Formats: sequence, C-alpha cells, structure tokens
Amino acid sequence: MEIAVASALSFIVTIVATCVHITLFKKWGVVGIDRHKLSRPRIPEMGGIAIFLGIACGYLAIFALLQKSYALVALTSLSIVFFIGIIDDKRVLRQRTKLLLLMFSALPLFYIKDGSLDLVVFEIPYGALYVAAVLIGMTAASNLTNILEGFNGEAIGLGVISTAFLVADGFIINSTPLVALSAPLCLALVAFLYFNRYPAKVFPGDTGTLLIGGAIGAASIISGHVIFGIILLFPQIFEFFLKFRVRFVGVKFGPTKVDEAGYLTPPPYNSLANLLTGHFNLKEPQLVFIIWCIGALFGIVSMIVAFAM
Repeated sequence: MEIAVASALSFIVTIVATCVHITLFKKWGVVGIDRHKLSRPRIPEMGGIAIFLGIACGYLAIFALLQKSYALVALTSLSIVFFIGIIDDKRVLRQRTKLLLLMFSALPLFYIKDGSLDLVVFEIPYGALYVAAVLIGMTAASNLTNILEGFNGEAIGLGVISTAFLVADGFIINSTPLVALSAPLCLALVAFLYFNRYPAKVFPGDTGTLLIGGAIGAASIISGHVIFGIILLFPQIFEFFLKFRVRFVGVKFGPTKVDEAGYLTPPPYNSLANLLTGHFNLKEPQLVFIIWCIGALFGIVSMIVAFAM
C-alpha cells in the first residue's frame, strides 16, 4: 500500500509539474524544434525537470512511509544525474566530460556497505570490484538512455516499459527495494509520456533522458539485481555499439528526413532507428512503436530470468 501511495504521488506531481513546465518554458522561449514534422513546431525543452520532481516526491514518500534509507540514497544519486543533465542541456557537455561527471552519481550508492551485485552466474560482493562495477554501471546506464532518443516518446516510452518490467521482476523475486524504487519512477514516466507521445508537447531533454538510465541503474544496484538493468537496457547497449562506429557524431550527417506523407528517410549511418527506417517505410509513431516492442521483448526476457532465479 505504501509503495502504491508513493507511486500515485509521483504520478500526480509529474502531471502537474509538466503542465506548469510547458506553460513557463513556452513563455520563456526555452524550446527546441521538432525536426521530424514538416511544420517544424517549437516544443518546450528540459521536461526532465518535471520528471525529477515527481520521482523526488515519490522517493521521499517511500522514505517517510517505509523508513527505508535506500530511498534517500537513490534520490541523492539521481539529484547528481539531474543537475548534470541541466548543465548538459544548457551548455552541451563534451561526451568524455559528461561521462566523468556522471561517475559522481555512483558515490552515494556506496553508503549501502553490505550490498552485492547479483549477475545470476556469479555475485560481486562489496569490495574493490563492487566499487568499480558501480562506478561503471551508473555512468553507463545514465548515458545509455541518452543516446536512444530523438523521436516523440521514444526514450520515455522505453523508460516506462523498462521500469514496469523492473516492478514485475521485483515482485517475482520478492525484492521490496526493486519494487519501491521502480514503481514511482514508472508512474512519473507514464505521466510525462502523456505529454511527450506523438505529437509531443514537451521534450525531456538530457535532463530527462539521463535521469531514466540513472534511475534504472540506481534501482538495480541498490536492490543488488543488476542483471535486470543490463537486460532491460540492451536496446540502448545495441544503439551504443552502432553509434560507436561513427564516434557518436551522427549529427554531422543531418537529421532523419520526413516527406509530405510523414514517411521517414534516415541519414547514412547506423543506429537502431536508421536500420528500421532504412528497411521499412515507417512514419514516426510506427517507428517508435516498433522500438517500444523491442524494449518489451527484453522485458519478457528479464521476467524469464526472474522466474529462473
């Protein structure tokens, strides 16, 4: 019941905060161009601020109702990711600088000194290897969800799917921390997706996309069940290796083009979206739905692993 209350609070706060955010950021001119629409509408940016407020209220409620310090640990870690996202949205950080800064988000997680990381085939106990794995894991998870984004609802929808399966996995293996940290996150993303789905009324910005991966990473690490985070982030991991081939500078090839009928033509470099639109005639909503389905497939894999544990 306490987790349900915290999740409902997260949902409500995100809904209200997003409505206010859209109004204010339109007024202040903090907007970005939706490049995959012929009309090229100007959309309010940095919607991750509203997501963070929702998650923060949910985690504070978890702490107040369950008296679990891991909620504050997770919130501290996500606060660091959140502020790095704001800086990145305002200044556009270099990739290596962003990765270095994201390492600091792992530091609060070391407060849980009796932790371990379950990878099914082996377990990493608290120690030097644990510290290295957490540093790399939080840095990678935060940045991974930032690179699979660009279409209305793409990253946020994947975030909803991933966190919903984390909740399911938590119930299957009876992990209260995994459920308690994933459910408020999931409901905050569901609330934001209402405004970010096609046609988007607000963009999450790096403020939001970094936050999704950071939250998934924190929930997986604190609960000790990192295998679920790895499985659920596999679409983003695949995207990482595709974009690594062009050293993450695909922007120099130009954006995906859209014709008058709404069909997409990809630029000449590999990414998950470009592979799909290069082989199939897809409109933006269709492309995003397929990517969501790919995320759901890995969610099913995570549940199979959970049942096998």
